[in-house]
Amino acid sequence: MQNKTLKPGDHVIDIHGHEGIVVVVQPGNDVEDHGTVAVWQMNRTEYGIDNCEHYCEFGWEKSLRIIKN
Repeated sequence: MQNKTLKPGDHVIDIHGHEGIVVVVQPGNDVEDHGTVAVWQMNRTEYGIDNCEHYCEFGWEKSLRIIKN
């Protein structure tokens, strides 16, 4: 199986069905230093000034799926 990489500009969907665009990827090494993926929530507006939801970068495949990169 090929390793997937997540990068800014990728169109993703989370486990709750919310779509967005990846804007920041800060790598993590393990569950303690899990890094960050910031996803601009394209169809939601309740996330404040940057309108981003944040996910763990380490193991991101459990929370996000790439729709289009």
